[in-house]
Parts: sequence; structure tokens; C-alpha cells
Amino acid sequence: HASRASALQRRGRAGRVRPGVAIHLVTRSRFAALDAHEKPEVLRMPLDEPVLYSLAANYGIELLSSLLDAPNDVAIGGALERLEALGAVELVDGSASGPTTKAATTAAAAAAATAAITPLGRHLAKLPLDAHVGKLLVLGCLLSCVDPLLTIAAAEAASRPPFITLGGGRRDESDAARRAFARANDPAPNSSGNSSGGWSSEHSNDVV
Repeated sequence: HASRASALQRRGRAGRVRPGVAIHLVTRSRFAALDAHEKPEVLRMPLDEPVLYSLAANYGIELLSSLLDAPNDVAIGGALERLEALGAVELVDGSASGPTTKAATTAAAAAAATAAITPLGRHLAKLPLDAHVGKLLVLGCLLSCVDPLLTIAAAEAASRPPFITLGGGRRDESDAARRAFARANDPAPNSSGNSSGGWSSEHSNDVV
């Protein structure tokens, strides 16, 4: 999903400290078909956080429509639907119009609705996390199980998964290692939480 401008900008790194050569592993025809410039992030990324922050600051979702590169109603409506499912916002007085597909119609209806942030949504807006990860932590505090859910949240928010699949035909070995973290009779085994608990048990007597 690179743009031509991004690819050309990378050439400068090849000659930053000495003469160099930049090699782009793409055909000329494919390079010519790339967008001249990358789209603004607000048009590429989910809008859950911007929508939530706008509502928490009492600007309303109209703030997003005033941006220089404003996202469309389907993108805004999709974010509102996901936040409503989390209990972070409440939608009233929605009316569907425009798009013809069921998913797009539902999203457009959400964008046309009046959105109100809930008490949970105000808590989530204060956390520097994705809304679904933030709700996980809030529930962990309410249910007095912060430690395992904090581990799960950290693994969920990580840019890279904590588990890897071994190469060289060792997939079965990788799967067996993951299953080893599942507890007996656990209907929804969680590798991240269980592995952290196992590590803590193994090192509980270590002297630091």
C-alpha cells in the first residue's frame, strides 16, 4: 500500500552518508499504477478513537466532517456501530439512506444517528488504548481480575504477536507449545495469560 512519493523518499536513505543504490522490488508498470501520494490516515484507519475522543470533548461527530479530508458516512457509521456494541456510545434517531448494501446501509444509519457518549465511553476515552482493550481493563478492575487481563491487554496491544510459528516443518511443534499453555477444562484457553502465569510461578522464588 505504498505510494510513489513514499517509494521515492526511501531513495534518499541510500545516499544519506555515502553514495548508494536504492532497489525497489516492484515492476515499472506496478510502480506507475501506485497512488502519487499516500491517503491521509483518517481515510485509511478505523475511526473508533477519533469518534470517541470527539464525543468525549463535546465536539460531536460533526468535527470529523469538518476535516480537510473528511471521512465518509460509512466509515464514521462503522466506528459508531463498533462503539455502540462496546457500550461506549448510544445511538438514537438514526435513518438509513444512500448505500444499497446491508452493511453500508447500517453504517450510514449509524452516521445519521444522534450519538451520545456513555459513562463507560468517557472512561475509555481517557485510556491510550483501543476501545475494546480499554473495556477489557475496566472489566478486569470491576471483577477483581486485573493481573491476567492486564497481561492479555498488553499482548493484544502489542505490535507483534507474542507467539511465532517455527519454520522448517516445525508447525506441529509450535502448535503443541501453544496447547501446552491451555489449562485443563478451560473452554476458552488464553495462551498469553496462561503463559504469563506459568512464568510467574516458575520465577516466584528468584532473587532479584
